[in-house]
Amino acid sequence: MANCKIKTLFTILLIGVLAGCFASCSKSRTPTAYELPLRYVGWVTVKFEKPNAPPLKAGDDGFYHIKISDSGYAETSSQVEEGWAEDKYFWMDSTKEFVLQQYSEDKTTMIHSEAFSNADYRNFVNPDTLQIGKEYTLYDGSRVTKLDDKGGMSYESGRYLVFTFYVSKHMENVWDYTNYKLPPVPEEHTAW
Repeated sequence: MANCKIKTLFTILLIGVLAGCFASCSKSRTPTAYELPLRYVGWVTVKFEKPNAPPLKAGDDGFYHIKISDSGYAETSSQVEEGWAEDKYFWMDSTKEFVLQQYSEDKTTMIHSEAFSNADYRNFVNPDTLQIGKEYTLYDGSRVTKLDDKGGMSYESGRYLVFTFYVSKHMENVWDYTNYKLPPVPEEHTAW
């Protein structure tokens, strides 16, 4: 009888631990609607924590709405929210929105290589001005140390500050397009 109680207690404890792990791993965030210029094709970069940019505000539909410029950029003073959400992507004109299709059953999409990333530390500090051996904490919480006078650097990344993705003109195979046809990210899209 005591053995049965121990097994029951262990089972309840295990279920509780697994439920807690599942709840912490499935954190949701506010979804985002990316509003792109009509027929825009190319790389898109959204920069977060820009001091003079407007904060994100959820609309009546519960989505943040980020309007992308004709050159593929947007900025906000808000921080990146962690978690999952089902974002939407649109081509916009003055009266209509056109949904950009994502991840069909045949593994095709118009949205490719979505990625949050850190800003390059050189956006915040000139390595030539750093003292060798001293650790510096930068704006995004990253840490950098100049190791020698030959360009050696130690870097530990901080918060995500950049979100990039590529918009194709037509539905393209997820694997083939990303691995073989996707153009490199232009240099101007890497600066924070």
